[in-house]
Amino acid sequence: MTFKKKATEPKPFSFEDRDTEMLRRKQEKIQQVLEQEKRDREFKANPMPDLNKPWGLPQKEIASATEVEPFQLLVIAHVIRVQVAT
Repeated sequence: MTFKKKATEPKPFSFEDRDTEMLRRKQEKIQQVLEQEKRDREFKANPMPDLNKPWGLPQKEIASATEVEPFQLLVIAHVIRVQVAT
C-alpha cells in the first residue's frame, strides 16, 4: 500500500464575512451603549418620606441619677479598733 502525497490546493478566500460580522457586532455594542446612556439620563424620583412617622435616630433615654448608698472604709474600722484597744 503506497500513499501519495497530495499537494495543497489553493482556494479563494475573503475576509469580507469576518469584517461584516465584526462591523455588525460593533454596531450592536454602540447601540447598547447609547440605550444604556439614555436609560441612565431618565429622571427617577425617590418617593416622599412619610412625615407622620418619626425619623432619624430614636430618642435617647435619660438614665436616672445614681443614688448614694452609705459605706464604711476598712481603714476607718481599723482605726476605731486600734483606738478602742488602747
